[in-house]
Amino acid sequence: MKHPHTSLVDLFEWQVARDPHSIAVVFGQDSLTYAELDRRAKQVAHYLARQNIGTEQVVALAMPR
Repeated sequence: MKHPHTSLVDLFEWQVARDPHSIAVVFGQDSLTYAELDRRAKQVAHYLARQNIGTEQVVALAMPR
């Protein structure tokens, strides 16, 4: 599938709408569907917006391996 003028965000949202119950991420015994991953991503986005973090600002993540 070739989408030369489509962003990664657009492709992800298309997949969420197309098949929200398919598995998007697997880590060990845990997994998230596209709908669950979308919901969590939006939670992070709303949190950042409440902290006045704009779309052009860089955000660092610190996580254990």
